[in-house]
Amino acid sequence: MHAIETHLKALETARDPHNPLRSVPVFPNRDGIVLDVGCGMGQTLSVLDFPYSHCYGIDVDAEAIHHGRQMFPTMDLRVGSCESLDFPSCHFNYVMSRVTLPYTDIPKCLAEIHRVLVPDGEIWLALHGSRMYRIELWQNIRKFRIRALIRNFYVLLNSLLFHFTGRSYPWNAESRETFQTESRMRKILTHLGFEIVKVQKSGRHFVIEARKST
Repeated sequence: MHAIETHLKALETARDPHNPLRSVPVFPNRDGIVLDVGCGMGQTLSVLDFPYSHCYGIDVDAEAIHHGRQMFPTMDLRVGSCESLDFPSCHFNYVMSRVTLPYTDIPKCLAEIHRVLVPDGEIWLALHGSRMYRIELWQNIRKFRIRALIRNFYVLLNSLLFHFTGRSYPWNAESRETFQTESRMRKILTHLGFEIVKVQKSGRHFVIEARKST
């Protein structure tokens, strides 16, 4: 599926409160400003109960950002990487990221997210659990997809490395894919100065909510 079609499908899912695949954060204060790391076209931002002028998003996909600016012209959508956020420190009340961090240098991204959050600012992270990996691996074994299986083994080894050491290595210039474990994510977030509020499963993913300590 083309990337734009994927984002449009995600928009359709986000707009349907009865869709079991829907995963959208609920933030308490609509007067704050929110950043979506890996925003795509801004599809998840568009269904939050925030004025669009309070919504910011970054994504490495320039085409998705171009389409998002056309669909949601009052949002501030930018091409950018979460490893180096082009925003001032203590700028956002909320930061969210829906299944983007698993393809990045997670500790570096979380350090940047911590930097741009105000004290007591909140984060919402949807991450890849091992269940998603197991489903994909089994599908590729059944269909004997050799190239996909090679990548699966890379993801497995990279994920084990990340779990035990907190480090991961890139597959290519664009991705260092891993699945995450709750214990490793807790260690990274606590070390950076976050307080864990909630961890819950959400379909194939799991969601962590945390708050920046004052």
